[in-house]
Amino acid sequence: MASSKSAIAPTGIKFRLRTALVATFIGQIVAAVGLVGYLSFRNGQEAVNKLASQVRLEVMSRTRGVMEQYFQAAHDLTRTNVNALRLKKIDLQDREAVERYFFYQLQTFPLNNEILVGMPDGSIIFAAKRPDGSFIANTTSTFPKREMYELDSQGRRGKLITVTNYDSRTRPWYKLAAEKRGQVWTGIYQLTTLRILGMTAAEPYYDEEGKLVAIFTTQFPLRAMSDFLKTLKVSATGQVFVIDGEGMLAASSTGESAFIEVSGEQKQIEAVDSKNPLTSKTAKYLEQYFQDLSQVKQLQELSFDIDGKRQYVLIQPYSDPKGLNFLVVVVVPEADFMEQINAHTRTTIWLCLLALVVAIAIATIAASWITRPLNQIATASVEIASGNYDQKVPSSQIFEIQRLANSFKAMSEQLKNSFDKLNEVISQANQVGIKVTSSTMEIATAGKQLEATVVQQAASTNKVKVTATSIASTSGELAKAAQSIAQTATVTAAQASHSQVNLMEMATEMDRLASATMLMSLRLGKMNEKANNINSVVANIIQVADRTNLLSLNAAIEAEKAGDSGGGFAIVAREVRWLADKATLAASEIEEMVKEIQSSTATGVMEMDKLSQEVSNYVERVRQVSEQMNSVMIQVQNITPEFEQVSQKMEGQFEGASQISSAISQLSEVSVQTVASLQQTNQVLDQLNDTVQVLQGIISSSVVPRSDL
Repeated sequence: MASSKSAIAPTGIKFRLRTALVATFIGQIVAAVGLVGYLSFRNGQEAVNKLASQVRLEVMSRTRGVMEQYFQAAHDLTRTNVNALRLKKIDLQDREAVERYFFYQLQTFPLNNEILVGMPDGSIIFAAKRPDGSFIANTTSTFPKREMYELDSQGRRGKLITVTNYDSRTRPWYKLAAEKRGQVWTGIYQLTTLRILGMTAAEPYYDEEGKLVAIFTTQFPLRAMSDFLKTLKVSATGQVFVIDGEGMLAASSTGESAFIEVSGEQKQIEAVDSKNPLTSKTAKYLEQYFQDLSQVKQLQELSFDIDGKRQYVLIQPYSDPKGLNFLVVVVVPEADFMEQINAHTRTTIWLCLLALVVAIAIATIAASWITRPLNQIATASVEIASGNYDQKVPSSQIFEIQRLANSFKAMSEQLKNSFDKLNEVISQANQVGIKVTSSTMEIATAGKQLEATVVQQAASTNKVKVTATSIASTSGELAKAAQSIAQTATVTAAQASHSQVNLMEMATEMDRLASATMLMSLRLGKMNEKANNINSVVANIIQVADRTNLLSLNAAIEAEKAGDSGGGFAIVAREVRWLADKATLAASEIEEMVKEIQSSTATGVMEMDKLSQEVSNYVERVRQVSEQMNSVMIQVQNITPEFEQVSQKMEGQFEGASQISSAISQLSEVSVQTVASLQQTNQVLDQLNDTVQVLQGIISSSVVPRSDL
């Protein structure tokens, strides 16, 4: 028992089945939940990044669209005024009427704060809308003086506000439009009348002689662009701002002013000097990244960090041949979109931890449910190893464990039955030992008696040996004589058998010859039939030839009737008649040849029938001779076995006598050996008796008491 335990003792790292089940289950749960959480976070992050990119692109697209609309509207307005002057709908000499015309245009186009027209003499006609919503006119009265009036709701002049000197030819918009001779945009500068920063869209008008008549302009204030950008909803803290190629701030969605007051004048600020941290740091990053902002020629998506927080930037140039050159920048902090994802991630982590706790509880309960019956089976196994075979294992709801319990119960019962049978075998072996002891004693007594009998037998055997030797000599001479006669008879039988085989082969060949002649006769008959068929075909050919000849004759007659036009047809008719004659002649020759073949074939059939009859007669004769030879051979063969039997009997008698003599000699020797063997047997039986007594002692000590079962 101790050696069995040491043989199955586990080695290496040991752990409980419950631990293995719980660890495996928890590992799967942790891996699955962790993987799902990670993939969910990654997918959410990618989805948010895509959404953020789409939002930035959408904001950029809307910004560009509105800027195009605003800027195009300004030039549409100047083009309208140029066409009005070209069509003489306005008269530059009637300046108050032009002021009212501009007044109504300002109401129609609220984004444009100033509309004016400058003439080559330096005078202007001007109308504007103030930030408070009132309208003014600031038109040249007598160059270079211009007078500023308030305008009423009908666009008519009211109170005179001020008189100033003004020469339109010195203004940037006038110089640029005169130089380009087309629609232009000025850079950002301070508008003279309203004292705000803006841009001017200008377009010159030339008469038919190419002489400059006037330059129409409309002023576009920067705050209009900022007002629109403030309406855009980028994200919680994201923003849009517009800068020019030199990095100067033009507009921002934060509502921040793009200019500062310096000595009573407004000046545009640089984006890097913006009071908004996100605008300032984004501008600094762009200047460091591009070095020269004027080199940005296409849409680009960038990212950078501010205090460890990721910022996504979208920058796109906006320019046209008329002089516009801006960069639209959309910047969105990653945190604006990731805040909700992070919140969901935290919730997911708490749910995962809760799921882990629940999984540990479930795994522990399940492991206990599985291992409890296994522990009971293990305890029962220890009891059985101790000799207590009456063990009961409770049933389980788990199919596999129930099978194990049933197998364990069956094993326990089989062990109990096996030990019962073993005790029975031991008892039977004890009884057999007693019988073996009694038998050995009887064998020993019989062996001593046999020893005396064998000594007497050895003396008688010597006398028999002399007689057997004489008989063996006589039998040997008779056997030699009988063997000579048997050899002669055997040779005769062999020759007769060989002759019979030759006759049989001859009969076989004659049969084959008869079959061949019959086959040739049949084939000649078929040739005769084929010849008859050829005659039928030849008859058909002759009929066709006769009809062809008749047709050719009719054709010749028709050709004669046709005269010269039927000459060719007459030649064909002659050729056809010639072919018909040749066919008739050939058919006749074939018919003669077929008749000769039929005659020869009929003769051959008759000859083959005669030959077949003669061959059949010869075959019959050969068979008769073969039967006669067979009768002779049978008689010879019948004699030969008799002589062989006599010879064999004599040889057997000689061998028997010799064997008797040899056996008697051996018997004499065996008798001597038997005496020695009997003496040794008696000694072995004594030893066997001692061994049986030892075995009985061992069996008595090995019997398992019934109380231990």
